[in-house]
Amino acid sequence: MAVWFDIDGRLGAKLREIVCVGVVKHLADEAEKPGGYRLHRVSGGAARQRQLQAKQTERAEQVEVPGQARETAQPETPAAQRAAA
Repeated sequence: MAVWFDIDGRLGAKLREIVCVGVVKHLADEAEKPGGYRLHRVSGGAARQRQLQAKQTERAEQVEVPGQARETAQPETPAAQRAAA
């Protein structure tokens, strides 16, 4: 990327070294804990994510396949099994 200023000498070398070390550290930290970098977070990020997942789950439960009745997933008790037999 072209910029309108140039930093030469020891100061420029030190600045380049800091930037390079910072980039590598950022990538390593991001690989260790994805999404952990503060810059990529938005206000309400975690709470918003939970809300969106709840809405998606809600919508998925509301969608029914035509021709199929909704089944309840309740385990049958031994007493109910004996009564049915």
